[in-house]
Amino acid sequence: MTAREFCYWLQGYFELGPDAATMSAEQRELIRRHLALVFQHDIDPSAGGPEAQAKLNAIHEGMTRPEVEAFVKAELKHRPPSGGPVMRC
Repeated sequence: MTAREFCYWLQGYFELGPDAATMSAEQRELIRRHLALVFQHDIDPSAGGPEAQAKLNAIHEGMTRPEVEAFVKAELKHRPPSGGPVMRC
């Protein structure tokens, strides 16, 4: 499923299915995390260098945008350059 297809599916789910109020906090958080990854990959679809990988790792861990930026700065400050990016699906 492409990022675009996921977004259309999610839109249809909310149009035809239960509203967000009937979802658990865990379900809403999982959707928020997945959307954050979808939008990051659409904005910059390349695997990227250490900064891009640190950002993807932070998003994957469920951090908010301000937390992501702080995490990336800290990661880059304390991590030597790696041999290559970790590939994600």
